[in-house]
Amino acid sequence: MCGYRLRSRTPGTVVWDDLSTGAQVAVPNTGCAVLVVTGEHVIGRLVPTAEGCVFDAPPLVVPERVAASVASDPASWLDAL
Repeated sequence: MCGYRLRSRTPGTVVWDDLSTGAQVAVPNTGCAVLVVTGEHVIGRLVPTAEGCVFDAPPLVVPERVAASVASDPASWLDAL
């Protein structure tokens, strides 16, 4: 589990800021950000696939402080909620 911030999206790609590393992560646009506004924070789990990483379930929109807490201590993600 990790915290992310939605950076941008195109019809083919969604780009997230990984709050644990500061890196940008581009994933295929499978609808994972359909309910997320650019700049909003989420928590979720990315898993590898042949086409690149995808979320294993729709990411959960959360306040920035929750996403940052999950990014700094993934094992305690439930406590952060």
